[in-house]
Amino acid sequence: MKARFGITLTQFNLLAQLERSPGGIRMGELSRRTMVTGSNVTVVIDDLVSRGLAERQRAAGDRRAIVITLTRAGRAAFAEMAAEHESWIREMFDRFPRQRKEDLMRGLDDLKAALRVTLRNSL
Repeated sequence: MKARFGITLTQFNLLAQLERSPGGIRMGELSRRTMVTGSNVTVVIDDLVSRGLAERQRAAGDRRAIVITLTRAGRAAFAEMAAEHESWIREMFDRFPRQRKEDLMRGLDDLKAALRVTLRNSL
């Protein structure tokens, strides 16, 4: 990502979350979804805003809250990045035997379930 698009994996992940939230997303939720600290999210978003890929807007119904959205340029850039990222992931997983992929997916499902329980119990 860095060599091809000049973007870090953290930036890409934040862009992906913004793409999934066309109505915008609050900074705290962005931090929670990506497991990036609030101060780091602020720095990354500042950079994405300065590049014209994202923008800050007042939240509807709560003037104190700020939501982050992709700009038109951000959506276009992310679409290009996501297509190439998907290609890289497919190429990487094409090298795995089918049974190893299935085992990996089951393991990730188990991890996701454990994280849900852990997060629910720790909040």
